[in-house]
Amino acid sequence: MNRYISMMKQFVLDPKVRFGYLTRTGFYNHMSDEEYLSRKYQLCFGQKLNLQIPKPSMKSSNG
Repeated sequence: MNRYISMMKQFVLDPKVRFGYLTRTGFYNHMSDEEYLSRKYQLCFGQKLNLQIPKPSMKSSNG
């Protein structure tokens, strides 16, 4: 019984455990890949994922 309480405590308090469990159960199957990866990246690295393609600079390096 104590093991189940410990598992529930981890699920509630630890976002990484919760995200992993919900992923395995298929909770995020309806989500687009971009949204899923953005949430996973933010959870792991603590910052938002930027999926925008950077525009090249028009500055010449031939000075």
